[in-house]
Amino acid sequence: MFIFNKNDRIITVFAESGRGPGWANQPLWVILEDHITGVMRQECIQPQDHTLLINNLYTISENVHKQLVGEVSKIAKRRTK
Repeated sequence: MFIFNKNDRIITVFAESGRGPGWANQPLWVILEDHITGVMRQECIQPQDHTLLINNLYTISENVHKQLVGEVSKIAKRRTK
């Protein structure tokens, strides 16, 4: 269950589905920061809690997320010591 505390600030949100033998899931991941303590955490919004707009944007977000992870991975490889 997605928990949002009064001191939380949403840093980013991204779609990342998962699949395996006999199962599949399309969670929406939310990165939050407590703006008082600076502590960051990740929460998950399950498909049954998605809005119609989240459902409409899910594939776009997942595709952008995959591309960004790929590009950042290239940078990381170049800078690995």
